Order: sequence, then C-alpha cells, then structure tokens
Amino acid sequence: MAGAWPSRAGGRNSRDFVSSNALCGRVPRERADNRSDADFSRCAGPALNVRRRRSSCVGRVGLFRCKHPARPRPPIPRIWPPCGSFSPKGLLCNTLDRGEPQATTSDEVLTSLLWKVMPMGRFKFLHPEWREIEPSAWLTRWAARYGDGDNPVYFVLIAKQGRLSSDDFEQVGRWKEGCLKPSNGRWKTGTPTGYDIWMQARAQAPKCPEQSELPGFLKDWKERTFVAGKKGDLILRHRFGLSRATTLLHFISGGRYPIFDARVATALIRLGSPTEETIDGYLIFCPLFSEIAAVCGVSGIEGLRKLDNALFNYGADTSFPQA
Repeated sequence: MAGAWPSRAGGRNSRDFVSSNALCGRVPRERADNRSDADFSRCAGPALNVRRRRSSCVGRVGLFRCKHPARPRPPIPRIWPPCGSFSPKGLLCNTLDRGEPQATTSDEVLTSLLWKVMPMGRFKFLHPEWREIEPSAWLTRWAARYGDGDNPVYFVLIAKQGRLSSDDFEQVGRWKEGCLKPSNGRWKTGTPTGYDIWMQARAQAPKCPEQSELPGFLKDWKERTFVAGKKGDLILRHRFGLSRATTLLHFISGGRYPIFDARVATALIRLGSPTEETIDGYLIFCPLFSEIAAVCGVSGIEGLRKLDNALFNYGADTSFPQA
C-alpha cells in the first residue's frame, strides 16, 4: 500500500492523490492540484513512514488535516451519491472515492477501515443528563423520546419507494405539518402550513431528480411562496423552505435523502459538526447522516428513521447546557 503514496523520486506515484482507492488496492486517482511534489510529500503524513522534512503536518489515510500553508485540507465533497440501502461498504465507497466496492471485501473489513478514516471522536454523543456516552446508547435514549407518534404513517409512505399517488403527496404534507387528523383546522389555504404548495406537489407529482439536478430541485421548491394569513391589512407570505423541500425529496426518493430542518441543524452543532441550513449545507449533511448512522451501528429504513428521531429530539431539547 505504501507504493500508492506520493514519493519524492518522481514517476506516476508522485503525481497521484491518495484516496480510499489505496485502501481497496486500486490505482489512486490523479491529483487535482498544481502544488509541487515536495510540498505534497511534506504533507503525506507519518502513518506510512514516508520520508519527509520536519513540519507541523498531520496525515490521515485518505483525509488530511494539514497545518502547512502549502497544503490546506481538501474541501468536503458537495454531492452525495445516494444508495438504495445502507452498508459500511456503500458508505465507504460513496463518501470517499465513489467507486464500486470489491465483491470479495467483507463488510467487517470495510467497517474497520471506516473507523480509521472517520474516527468516532469526531462526534460528541451526550446523555440526556449531558454526560458523554456511547453512540449506540445515545441513539437509543434520544430516539425513545420521540415515541411512536407519526412513525406508523411514515413507514406506510416510505414503503412505497417513491411511487406516490396524489393522495400520498397530500398525506406527506399532513405528516410534515402535524395535521394528520382529518379534523385539524390548520390544513387549509391561508395558514402557515404551506397547504397551497403541498397541493401543487399533489397536482404535479414530482419525481426524484438525478444527482446533478438536486440543487435545482431544492431551490425550486424551497423558494415557492404561499399566503400564510393576514396581519391587519398586510398579507403574510412565507417561503416553502428547505425543511419542507427536503421532506418532499425524502419521500419521492424512497428515503435515500434525509430530512434536514432546524432541529437537525441544532443537533449537528451539539454533535460537533455544524452544518449551514442552506442547499450546499444539505448536500454536505447527506454523507454526514450516513456517517453518523455507521458510528451508531444502524442501517435500513427502521434504523435510519430511528436516527432521524434521535436527531430531532437531540436538537429540540431546551435543557442543553450553554457554553
């Protein structure tokens, strides 16, 4: 594996950028920068005994933290290649090199590699009494606070794998707005529930967009406005917003894309991985959600829904100690 790292001797290896391909024994991808080989070798890291000058750089397999001014940390990928089902194999390849996993490599081996690439210390999982606990215990305790609530309706809708009828789109809106009871008086036009835009979704029945079309899809629905009521003679107009747009995307994608709202954003801050409530922030959150799922040891529809419930309650709790 040492041969996959850049060397000071020149040749192809000196022009290669280290990625998780090195972990799977494949040829690494080309470097995407124009820095000199000397600068890159200084930042390759001590993990594989690469000869280098003394510096303040710290290397990791595939991902770098580098204090050297000539080698800043590469940006986080903006696009998440979604997969139909979650596994450590899919997470490792999708979030790091976006390649196809080797069929002979077991999930157990890839999980061990995943821990090397993405250490648990990146997140801070706190008990409801605000002491640090294991990720799986954190998940169980915070998800339990959600209760059953609207989960039965959720599982019925998500089981349709994006093949939603007109009535299903309306049910998604009712689920999101907390208006599942037929007698709920808020589910009508002129209220803050976004009723008019949900009716547009019912009429248009949008399909899950291609990966390259995600930003445009989210922007389109996020920016749509509706009349939310009146204040005196003033008509109040609200935007549909990113939270509702990602909810729509979540259901039409059959759960491949997670829901992102203010409570989840607060939960990420408390976990130590703050993410902006923007479209770009959402595209970063998608692989982050899968990473947290791997750390907590959950997968599948029920496991990921449990994580969503835990994030919701973790961000909604008002007793979190202030720094």
